[in-house]
Amino acid sequence: VLGLAIEYIYPPRLCRSLNKPRSYWAQVFFEDELSVHCAISLMSSLDSFFSGSEYLPPKAVHHLGCAVNLVNLRLGTAEALSDSNLAAVNFLVVHHLVREEHEQAQVHYRGLQKMVELRGGMARLAHDDVLALKLCKTDLDYALHYGTPVTFYRDRMISIYQALLADGFFPSKNATTPPSSLHELDPSVRQIFQNVTNMCSLFNNTKLNFRLDPQLLQEFVVSVGHAVIHTHPLSDLPLKNKVDGAYHIGLAAFVITLILQFGRHRYLRYNLLGSCLKDVIARGLDEKDDGLMLWVMFLGVYRWSAEASASVSVD
Repeated sequence: VLGLAIEYIYPPRLCRSLNKPRSYWAQVFFEDELSVHCAISLMSSLDSFFSGSEYLPPKAVHHLGCAVNLVNLRLGTAEALSDSNLAAVNFLVVHHLVREEHEQAQVHYRGLQKMVELRGGMARLAHDDVLALKLCKTDLDYALHYGTPVTFYRDRMISIYQALLADGFFPSKNATTPPSSLHELDPSVRQIFQNVTNMCSLFNNTKLNFRLDPQLLQEFVVSVGHAVIHTHPLSDLPLKNKVDGAYHIGLAAFVITLILQFGRHRYLRYNLLGSCLKDVIARGLDEKDDGLMLWVMFLGVYRWSAEASASVSVD
């Protein structure tokens, strides 16, 4: 199950060798007793997900309870702010997001925020960049679910471009034809869109056979997602300019296409984003922006078809 999950987190069609993430997660999952309980619960949940079941297996429930008990026991000890405790609380947030249990997710999310604050901020997690990135990814998932701002803002696009350049890759300015409305966009939205089209131009160039380092792909997803939410949280009123709003929500929808799913089943559901997509379509755009509307509708169909196949109503 772990191997299958890694392939859906780091799709081979987009990533280079998966040896590093396999090695990292195999090591982390068996770091201590708490990590083992989280790992078994996660693997049981993923096994249920891959088999198409919506029910939480008894094994997952048992080990989840053990993990919660251990986290609570550690809160009064020197291990309260340890890396494994951070990882465990992060897992609990994701678990409740998957189960659509808002109150429980909120409790653990606020606890995670406080733990990072007491550690001295995200900069103090530089020794384990994968853990730091995972916390930022959960921060993004929470924001996409509930419309909150991101807490652990992370934008590594400059580092991503530097890594691409070092490997001899850089998107051609002529690789894609920019939409006519691009120069009129809000500067923040325009920059995000350009970052996305730059990366897509590399993936879409069949001559390059382009693949990203797995960690770099996750950095790209988090950087784009955080920039989208930082520009305008999803629960706020739509951007006044309809074109800005369409690009903004379209970019948010693009981000979730790169987040774990199996076939047409999505591990996390983003109902708020679905409502935002419907609002964009209902508001409409001028005829000159038909291409933009088609893009938004395509992303909407992609998302809704995934939800429908998971027996989630989209009406």
